[in-house]
Amino acid sequence: MTTVFATIAALGLVGAAQAATVNGATSGLAGANTELAFDEVPLTTNDIVTDQFAAFGVTFSPNLVYYGNPAEYPNFTDPALGNFSPIVNPFFLDFTSNVTAATFAIVTNLGASTFTALLDGAEVESFSATTDLVSTANFFGFTDILFDQIRVDVGSNGVMFMDNLAFNAAPTVSVVPLPAGLPLLLGALGGFALLRRHRVT
Repeated sequence: MTTVFATIAALGLVGAAQAATVNGATSGLAGANTELAFDEVPLTTNDIVTDQFAAFGVTFSPNLVYYGNPAEYPNFTDPALGNFSPIVNPFFLDFTSNVTAATFAIVTNLGASTFTALLDGAEVESFSATTDLVSTANFFGFTDILFDQIRVDVGSNGVMFMDNLAFNAAPTVSVVPLPAGLPLLLGALGGFALLRRHRVT
């Protein structure tokens, strides 16, 4: 029940803003409450990455691969994650709680890639964009919507590197329980109202 109220409240908060895609930006999400450069967990090149970053709020499925020293790409800092050996396409970023915005840098061979935000398995927003290896405008993602997963379908031969993931968790709203004395107070007030009405008549 608390999750329902939190989701409704979060939808209300993001509903006032205009949903927007981040399509080929030169920088990622500013002021994000979670930023990952993928150096937060000690891994070695070719390690399979699934839930190693769950403590930071994200997992990857089916899996990605850790690369300590990928080639120098715009907006990348070592290390990075890739989706090959073997190729995993599409792949998913699964957030451990609902988020309202997320961006990441991605490089691919020249082609069209598709980015889809989902909430509980249902599509919320989707767009396709040209991705490549050399553009400095290589940040993609979503803002001002509620979602818990991003699906990435990589174009061309389906391989990519990604880095510098940033996202904002949806605010959580807890349900405040009814104070135990409130029914007694309301009952007493009702009794006084009846007593007063009886005296008037």
